[in-house]
Amino acid sequence: MPAQSTPSSAGPTIPQTSWPKKRLIILGILVLIAITLFTSIYFKIIPINFFTKSSPAEVAIQSTPAPKLSLSCPVAKEYCQSGKIVEGGEGFLGISFTLPLETSILTSFPGELSSEPTIPQRASNQPLLYLRGNQGLEAIYSFYGFSSATFDKTYQARAEIGKIGEGSFPTMSSFGGANFLFSVKKDGKFIKISPEDFK
Repeated sequence: MPAQSTPSSAGPTIPQTSWPKKRLIILGILVLIAITLFTSIYFKIIPINFFTKSSPAEVAIQSTPAPKLSLSCPVAKEYCQSGKIVEGGEGFLGISFTLPLETSILTSFPGELSSEPTIPQRASNQPLLYLRGNQGLEAIYSFYGFSSATFDKTYQARAEIGKIGEGSFPTMSSFGGANFLFSVKKDGKFIKISPEDFK
C-alpha cells in the first residue's frame, strides 16, 4: 500500500514575494520619489540650484550686488532733485529737467566730450553732447541753449560744458516742457537712473 503524505507539523508556510514583484515595488517607490521631486521643483518648494554645488567664489559672486554708478549731478545741486524720470520707446531711460536760463550743464563723470553722432536738421540752439568715460559709460546731454565745450577733449567731473537758453521740448513728448534731457548708457544700453543717484 502506498505511503500517504502527512501534512508537515512545522506550521503554516509564509508566502514568499517573487523577484518580479519586488522589482515592481522598488520601481513604484522610485517613480513616487521622482514625481515628488519634480512637483517640489515646479512649485518652487525646492530651488533648482539646491542640487548643484557652487564653489565659494560663485556663491560670493551671486550674493554681491552690482556696484552703484558714481554720477555727479549734471546741473547745479539746487536743481538736482527737480529732475523727473523719463521712459520712452526703444528702451530709452533718462531724466528731464526744467531749468532757468543760463543754468550750467555739467559733466557727470570724467570723460571725453564729443558731438558725434549728430542728428540731421537739429537746430543750432539744441546741442547734443556725448560724454564717454571708461568702463563703457556714456552720458548723453540734449538741451536748449548753447555748448561752451571743446570737443574731443577730456573733462573732469562737474566741468561746465553748456548753458540753458531759450526753448523747450515739444509738449507732445513724454518730457514736453523740459529744456534739458540727461541719460546714461552702459555698454550701449540705457540704464535707469533717478535724481537720488547723484552725489
